[in-house]
Amino acid sequence: VINVVLNVILCIILTEKVAAVAIATVCSNVISAALALLRLCNFDGEYRVSIKKLRFNTNSFILIMKYGIPTAINNLIIPVSNVQISSAINSFGVDAIAGNSAAISMQSINMAFHSSFGISTLTFMGQNIGAQNKERVRKTLRICLLTGVLLSASIGVAMYLSGRVWLGLIVGKSAEAAIEYGMARMKFINILIFIFASNNILSHAIQAYGYPFFSSISSIIFTLGFR
Repeated sequence: VINVVLNVILCIILTEKVAAVAIATVCSNVISAALALLRLCNFDGEYRVSIKKLRFNTNSFILIMKYGIPTAINNLIIPVSNVQISSAINSFGVDAIAGNSAAISMQSINMAFHSSFGISTLTFMGQNIGAQNKERVRKTLRICLLTGVLLSASIGVAMYLSGRVWLGLIVGKSAEAAIEYGMARMKFINILIFIFASNNILSHAIQAYGYPFFSSISSIIFTLGFR
């Protein structure tokens, strides 16, 4: 909400629109981080943050790196893989670039849904693994995998069937060539995106078991390797 409000205000005030959006993004992140820290400082219990007692802990740092680095690698996979094909797409001209960008915007909506199921898998499986409740571990994986894949597939098919309408809103209804390029991407990506959803959820399940680097290796092989 803060980001959207600042975008509108700064774009009106500043002549450099790119700079205005960048400043709004940075300011919203700083405000969000400050509010989160303030809330943590006001909690009662073991998870309360005390600024005076903050110290560097080597063991905690190692654990953070153990899970943080693979997560960072996973987040980089899609942008890096897009670089692989960007030059080929650019060779088709302006219409292809516009259509592809619009299709990616539609794809990101679907990815937001199945990404949430991946995070849920990691969270609830991790909790039940720690509690040694094997039945709930299996149940969590089954529910998240089934629901995430079915939802992703349903949204993907629905977006493809109504793709011309959404692409027309983004690139303009008169840009027929761009819409055709966008539909070509959506035909293969959106309809088959449930495969990526299953890979995402299973990767988070592997992380929950304490093997984060295996999920990164899997993502590199299947996302970058196959491309």
